[in-house]
Formats: sequence, structure tokens, C-alpha cells
Amino acid sequence: MKTVTVSLFSLAACVFGVAAQPFNYATDKIRGVNLGGWLVLEPWITPSMFTQFDGKPASEQGVDEYTFCQKLGPEEARRQLTQHWDTWVTEDDIRTLASYGINHIRIPIGHWALDIANDEPFVKGSFPYAVKAVHWAKKYGMKVIIDIHGQPGSQNGFDNSGIRGPINWQKRPEFMERSLKVVQQVAQYFADPQYQEVVTMIQPVNEPANWGLDMNDVRKFYTDAYKSITAASPHFIADFHDAFLPLTTWNDWKATCPKSYMDTHIYHVFDTGLLAKNATEHLQLTCQQKAQVADLSARIPTMVGEWSLGTTDCAKWLNGYGRGARYDGTYLTTAPTCPTCSCVGERDVRYYTPEYRHFLRQFTETQMDAYEAGAGWIFWNFKTEMAPEWDYMLGVKEGWIPKNPGRRTHGCRANVVSQSPASVPATSLPSPKLVAAGQGEGGSWVSSFRESSQPAAGLMATAGQGEGNTWVSSFRGKNQPATALVLAAADSTPLHATKDC
Repeated sequence: MKTVTVSLFSLAACVFGVAAQPFNYATDKIRGVNLGGWLVLEPWITPSMFTQFDGKPASEQGVDEYTFCQKLGPEEARRQLTQHWDTWVTEDDIRTLASYGINHIRIPIGHWALDIANDEPFVKGSFPYAVKAVHWAKKYGMKVIIDIHGQPGSQNGFDNSGIRGPINWQKRPEFMERSLKVVQQVAQYFADPQYQEVVTMIQPVNEPANWGLDMNDVRKFYTDAYKSITAASPHFIADFHDAFLPLTTWNDWKATCPKSYMDTHIYHVFDTGLLAKNATEHLQLTCQQKAQVADLSARIPTMVGEWSLGTTDCAKWLNGYGRGARYDGTYLTTAPTCPTCSCVGERDVRYYTPEYRHFLRQFTETQMDAYEAGAGWIFWNFKTEMAPEWDYMLGVKEGWIPKNPGRRTHGCRANVVSQSPASVPATSLPSPKLVAAGQGEGGSWVSSFRESSQPAAGLMATAGQGEGNTWVSSFRGKNQPATALVLAAADSTPLHATKDC
């Protein structure tokens, strides 16, 4: 076992004099972004780092951070990662995000930031960059959530855990023991008084996959992690992901761990039922989720720690390096969502029509409104290389994300029980994007449960296609009639497809 020695440059002495901005977690809303693809690589966020493996045999390809380091070797991997760490997140990015009204940043790190076993190829050196970002956040009056995104052996099998493939987190006892030690190290480090008003939350593990884990052991890990986090500082809040279980599963969690939040992740792209939705249906589903978030947050504070504007899975390698998209039928053996569904133009804002841009603005503000029925939201991601609907900074620049998220004109009706978008008539559909036949790519991280046959009960519509198994499993089984969600129009055209679809 190698213990990672953390050299923090001169950061320990770099205490900024800007006073922390007051934030009341009982009344204020979290409005944040994720700094994804930085200290944990994801091929779809920065595909330029993985194109070097194109055309090579599968045995020589890097598909995640583990194999990236393994295939390149320690010296070349360190060289490339250091360049990436130096440039992907900058102080100017943090300053810009603060000017956009962002009050939280979530920083995903891997266990390898602090703990690397002798048989693991990971490169050390990322933790000082997380610390640097914390100092920038302090300088610009923002709060920070430290998210341990990857655990030994992988807690979910997604590339964003560091290892794409089998879920092995519980296969060796020392893996979870190492995980707990990393939680303790993170908590003890940021318990230092200089970080007290900046690092407010620690998430001990991101997206543990309930289908591949013993949830009794996960709950025990959560409890042990909670003790370590709150023992390090009474100011910390422990942030727990729902493990893709219905949030009602965690109704008792507040009694077990009183100073904790639940985190749920909501996307509209990872099964064909969601991909087939038209604009109105996407907005209506969001407003139904508003009622559910409000209901569950009344039991335990609940935030939507990841969401995006994606309505296709066309972003290059979103489903994993070398994999295509469900939308156009290039993902494994899937059929396209419709005969003419294409990913051409999906990654180029020049192809976005005024009608589609207007929809993106509606979709952004409606999701913000819905998730603020709970504790708030954290958008995934702050930026990308070529996935516009997942890029917060680009969205602000292009005008479909408000520069001030507190000033919105779209949202759900005041009565959340109605679950109906306030700004879109039931018959209203934006014109589709201008697309033609062609190639799409896609990505990896949720395929294990996106194929579930469990229906998303309660997501009804009289026009269009059924909703299928929304992977937002937090909301599964909520057998609530969507009486306000029926469409008056008979047009069931998927949002991006040509009208002859």
C-alpha cells in the first residue's frame, strides 16, 4: 500500500482575506455546478484525452482513469494528467461561476487522490488541485462539497468511478476499509479552521449501485462515514447518494444520521422511453419530479446533485469510450429511438434552432424551479469539450441558462400537486433541431440499470410513447396518477427527430 504524501504547494499559507458569504442551509437554496472530468477522468467530458487510443486493440485502450494510467505508463500518464489538472479548472472559471450566481461547487475526487495500493496504476498528485479549488471558492464566496467519486474496486462499474466494468467495491474487505480511511483523511484535512466556512459537505461515496452491492454493508459504511465526518468537525454535513433506490427508502435516515442530506441524480436521457419524449413531456416529467422532491425533502433535506439539459445520449462517449448512442441505434445492439433519429448536429450549437434554444431555456428554468422544491441543485457539468447540453458555462454564454439563476421566467405552477409546467401550453412543441442522417457516439456509466424492466409508475401521457424505466430510480414506484400531465396534442414526435419520424 502506498500512502499518498500530499504536497500542497504553498496553499497552506495561502489564506485569502475575503469573508465567506453567509449561507443558511435551512432557508437558502443550493445553486451549484460540478467540476467533473477534472480530478476523475471521464472520456465524454474530455474526449481529446482519449482519442489517442482510437484504432488500437482493445487490450491497449484506455477507457477510464485506471486504464488511462495503465496503458500510458506512470511517467506519460503523470505528464498528461498534470497538464490536464493545470488547465481544466482555473481561477478564472471559479470567478466566472461566482459571477453567474453559483454558490456551491461539488469537487469529485477519486480515492487515489489520497490512497493508492501498490497494484493500482493511478497517478498521485490530484489532491493539491482540489485544495487549490477550495481556496478559489473561498476567495469568491462559494461553498464546497467534496465528493469521493471513485472507490477501490469501483462502487458502480461506471467509468466515472475510475474503473469501468465489474462492481468490486465489496469483493475485498480492505476496499471498504480503505474507503473509510479516505473519508477520515478528507474530513480531518478540511476540518482545519481556514476551511470551516467553505467546505461544508462531504460525500463519502458517489452513486453506489444497489444492484451490485449488499445494501446492509452500504448502510453500515454510510453510518461509519457519518461518524468520521461529524467527529472531524461539527460544522460538516454528510451527503449521501440514494444508491438509485426510491428516496422513500431513506425515510428513516434523518433519525440515524441527523446532520445529513440525501443526494439524488436526475437525467432525461438514459432509456429509450425518455429519449422518445417531446418537449412538453420533458417539462411535465420535471414538474412531476418537483412534487416528489418536495415531498421527500420534507423528511430529509434532499438535493439534486447531478442534472443536465441532455435529451439525447448523443454526446461523444457518454455511454463509455468506444460506445454509441441509444438515440441513433449505435449503442451496443440497440435500435434507434425512431427511424430517422440522428445524432448529427447534436454537439454543435450552430445547428440549434431558435425554437430549440427556447426549449432549453424553459427546460433549464423548470428544472431549477423543480429542484428548489428541495434543498437545491448542482448541474453536471461546469463545462465540457463537446457536449453543449451538459455545459453550464456555455449555456450561460449561449443564453439558455440564466446568468442569474434566481431570476427565472419559466417553471412549474405554484401548486406543485398539479405537476404542470406554468410556461408551456399543453399543445406547445418547439420545432425540432435541424438534423439529418448520420453518426452518433454516446457514453457508459448507467447501462447496468438503464436496461431495467421496472416501469416508472405514474408517468402517464395520453399522447406519445410510454415513459419506460426512468433511471431516476429515486422516483420509481411512486404510483401517483399524473392527472395534470396528459397531453392535449396528439403529436408524439421525439424532441430532436424530424417530423416524419
